[in-house]
Amino acid sequence: MTPQQPTGRRSVLREPAFRRFLAGHTASLLGSAMAPVAVAFAVLDSGGDGTALGTVMAARILPIGLAAAGPVADRLGTTPVLALGALWQLAACAAVLAVPAVRTLTPPSGGRTAALPTAKTPVGSPD
Repeated sequence: MTPQQPTGRRSVLREPAFRRFLAGHTASLLGSAMAPVAVAFAVLDSGGDGTALGTVMAARILPIGLAAAGPVADRLGTTPVLALGALWQLAACAAVLAVPAVRTLTPPSGGRTAALPTAKTPVGSPD
């Protein structure tokens, strides 16, 4: 006779693999929940105003539109969907670079910033 396994909702917590999964998933969810707060502080700390913050937060929800890519890929094929995705990326990058506040951001001090151009150093100019 084999002993009967407990069948309560908490019985799954007796499994070490599930506890590791639960801890990792919880840490991931907490990190994802704190990302908008960190982005808001980064935008405001770099001199951005409410408009810049709103633009950045609005850009965070744009990838939700990619949920339609699966059914479109089933109908059209993967090559056209990948090409449209690349064009979408190009348009998104161009839109971000069109915002004047983005072009004037400088990298934070204290890190490896020697190779990064700043707003005062045009790209391609000799240092």
